Amino acid sequence: MNQPTLLLPHVIVAALLGACSTTSSGTFDAKIEEAARARQQEAAEAEARLAAPERLTTDLDKALHNYSQLRLSGASPRAEATAEKVEKFIVEQSIKHFDLLIRQANDASMPRNRAIAVAALGFSGRAEALDPLVNAAQEDDPEVVANAVFGLAILADRRTPPAVVVRVVRSEAFDEPVRNGAAWALLQLQQSVVDQSEIVRVWLDLLERPAGSQPAGVLVSAVRGLGLTRDPQHAEVVARLAADPTPMVRQSVAIALARMGAESQVDTLLALLGPGETNENVRLAARKALQELAGGADRKYDVEEWKRVFERGS
Repeated sequence: MNQPTLLLPHVIVAALLGACSTTSSGTFDAKIEEAARARQQEAAEAEARLAAPERLTTDLDKALHNYSQLRLSGASPRAEATAEKVEKFIVEQSIKHFDLLIRQANDASMPRNRAIAVAALGFSGRAEALDPLVNAAQEDDPEVVANAVFGLAILADRRTPPAVVVRVVRSEAFDEPVRNGAAWALLQLQQSVVDQSEIVRVWLDLLERPAGSQPAGVLVSAVRGLGLTRDPQHAEVVARLAADPTPMVRQSVAIALARMGAESQVDTLLALLGPGETNENVRLAARKALQELAGGADRKYDVEEWKRVFERGS
């Protein structure tokens, strides 16, 4: 990310102005003073340009895009370190320019600026950001809505009404990426609200709908959300997704079943471990899930050995 050029503070500029306003002989030199004042004026104008709303909007737009890409790229140490730096910049700017961002978030006449503002406000950590984000999440503009639910996820305010995000997850009026992003946001909110029951009911409803009726990203978040409950009564609903064509969904199933301690679904996990599963990440997740259910025992990818482990346990 390009960093703004550092400018000399006004105090230092003034000191330099005084120091160079006389010649070595002590004779006043109007030309030197004029040049110093010109430099001071140029510095002030440059500082004003950096603080201009359009510059702030551009910088935040780039930073938000970079942040989301880094988070999606995986958990490599390098990506995480860079994401933390970008996040720090967004946090600082959202706090420094909070009032301006609030005005932009409430201005429906400029959807593009509004979308950037509502995403950035989520990083402010301020309770006053909640209402503008909730209002923006109920609009129809896809970019404004997508950024508003993202901002709500980052803000993670316990007072956030899940219904405004659920609307986006369920609505076929929004395209798949927007709905996937809303499901991810709902998953983040699940971890911040006091009562998860409303969100859990949403996950159950989505997973009980006919196969192929929901975007893959929504299914991933729904499975993960039920896994977070650690309640084995949801194991059967989750296990139905073990044959889903999307590897990430199957991987999420294995992880969720392990979190639930769902020993009743050992056969499901063995199917995800065995030679019929072609994705190595799914097989690894199934292996780790079986290991957790077996109290730490590891039989790697040997299905028959795993069967013996659980037969002895039963």
